[in-house]
Amino acid sequence: IKEMLDFLAIYQEGTGQRVNKSKSSFLTSSKCSAARLRSITTWLGFKHCKLPIRYLGCMISKGRPARRHFQHLIDKLRLKLAGWKTKLLSPGGRAILIKHVLSAIPKYAMAVLELPKSVLRQIEQLMASFFWGEAAGKEKRHWRRWRDLCKPVEEDGLGFQSLEEIAAGFACKLWWRFRTSSTLWFRFLLAKHGKREGHITQIQETTNGSATWKRMLRCRAFVEENSQWMIAGGTCSFWFDNWLGSGALAVGKVNLPSPSLTIRECISEGGWDLAPIEGALSSVEIQQIRSFPPFLSNEKDFLIWQPNPNGEFSIKSAVLRRRHQGASLLSRTLIWDQRLPRKISIFMWRLLNALLPLPDILSKFGFHLPSKCVFCNHVETLEHVFLTCEVATAVWHRLGLLLHFRTDRADEILMQLQNWWMHSSGNGFVANCYRLLPALICWALWKFRNLAYFEGVVTPVHVIFNHIVKELQLIARATPFTCSTPEDKRCWTQGLVPFLKQPPRARLRIIRWMVPPMGYVKLNVDGSSLGNPGDAGGGGLIRDSEGRLLYGFSTFYGWQTNMSAEAMALLEGLQLCKSHGFPHVEIEIDSLTLLKVVRREMKCPWRIWGVVCHIRHLLEDFTSVLHHCYRELNAVADSLAKLASTSRASSSYCATSFPRDIRGLLQLDRVSYPYIRRQWKP
Repeated sequence: IKEMLDFLAIYQEGTGQRVNKSKSSFLTSSKCSAARLRSITTWLGFKHCKLPIRYLGCMISKGRPARRHFQHLIDKLRLKLAGWKTKLLSPGGRAILIKHVLSAIPKYAMAVLELPKSVLRQIEQLMASFFWGEAAGKEKRHWRRWRDLCKPVEEDGLGFQSLEEIAAGFACKLWWRFRTSSTLWFRFLLAKHGKREGHITQIQETTNGSATWKRMLRCRAFVEENSQWMIAGGTCSFWFDNWLGSGALAVGKVNLPSPSLTIRECISEGGWDLAPIEGALSSVEIQQIRSFPPFLSNEKDFLIWQPNPNGEFSIKSAVLRRRHQGASLLSRTLIWDQRLPRKISIFMWRLLNALLPLPDILSKFGFHLPSKCVFCNHVETLEHVFLTCEVATAVWHRLGLLLHFRTDRADEILMQLQNWWMHSSGNGFVANCYRLLPALICWALWKFRNLAYFEGVVTPVHVIFNHIVKELQLIARATPFTCSTPEDKRCWTQGLVPFLKQPPRARLRIIRWMVPPMGYVKLNVDGSSLGNPGDAGGGGLIRDSEGRLLYGFSTFYGWQTNMSAEAMALLEGLQLCKSHGFPHVEIEIDSLTLLKVVRREMKCPWRIWGVVCHIRHLLEDFTSVLHHCYRELNAVADSLAKLASTSRASSSYCATSFPRDIRGLLQLDRVSYPYIRRQWKP
């Protein structure tokens, strides 16, 4: 205790801060005597307390946290909800508050503690009740389960967050930090739960493990499966670390030879030396290992997170990887246009899912009400209100005439919406009208139907029409539309929108392929992927200072992305230059992203990290100039890459064997044929 007091004194003197003894306390074992407690209290001046305690906003308790330890979180949510007037908030406003305020309250505690499922369910129940609202002190009907609302909007959800999924993501983050950090926390856990011999991934769960440690072990298999070691120095485990990307080699094997073997020990003289362990590997594994480049450096191996393109772990990517992803629906995506108010988007979601309080829908739940349209006295159904009613038909027809859009009346509201959305391609004003007007029409029909139903005010068709046009004009003022076509200009002259942005002006520029300086050769490379990812190929060619072809190649790379194909083509081109002894090379690529990655101006995607490291190593052997060129000036390399990806074959070329259908492009480059390129400026 004296040493601790001396340390606190040194800390206060060095930092100028002071310990507030009235806010400080200490913990002891339950076996500590009363006399000892009085002595410690006298020496420290702190008060004695017992578990559980609240420290830095989190409850610290012995053993697994109980529900009562998180009552303060539930009380905090209820306090927030008590200050919000549900009747004064639209469904869109409530959805925003749930996503950005209520969902954030328990996340701080979830990052370090495992909240009981009963607490998570109660919090989600409070959020669901707030979203659906209440009337006369009673909760309104919950039309959908909270689990369905937590799906992404493109999968017919509302994009809310499932707290159980977020808790699992935080558990994955703890194991990720345990694998990638060397902090005091890591050393403490390793000393307490780890073994002196063996690998971290082989640590077994014990009965005396802490709740946090057991939580980490439950997600260990998932994190290890979706992580991969990038080999630099070769210090990671050959058997237990996932460095091939397909899982650890030790899975399903017993009696491993040399369990502590590292990758560096399996590489000899620039190649793989698998003779001592070949008997423990299958032929497929041996082939996979030998296809892995045995390239070592002085850097440290590092772990990447496969679900994220940049290799960094994130809670979002972990949650998306763990959840079952459903089919993406285009109709659900279009109703969430950023220009539409959120209340209209949520209304359209309810409309498409038949979740509106209409007589035909309520009858499915046992509520049988009189069914009579307030406009035309027909039976009121979902299709009638929004499609077949004489008022709805007139509104759809008048707005369609305004846009010169004529189509047969659909039998279902979804088909009617899709008929309009099919014409919404493009960024012009008319294209945006086809995208936004269906939602505005349905919203207006619903609003004026309720006005007539509850207040007895029947609105004429022309008033509904003017209301929809006014809503569109308000959207145009907030986010102006672009005048891209003559049809856009016609609608503007008719007064459908107050003003339109003019498209950016184009500036013409003449570009040419130029020969390299005397003593240099020029290397042009490109990659192609049919589908990204898909069947991919790379192509390239080497030309001298007079523009004559020296060597060329088109290589099929299998199933790759565009970026991977570009990088592999650049690597193959550099290897070709080195094998033919060209010390001075001018390199042109049309991928600005790859150029910045090679120059270390942008973070390297983990999938091409090994290829990029090899490229940087080869560039040190040349007097080289690496720069970007436009696609028009890289047409020959692009044609070679497409030839490889479509034919799924690899070939090498010289001046006499070059493909006939590409020779014309080669000749145009040699004579510096001018290409006209448009550059847009505001």
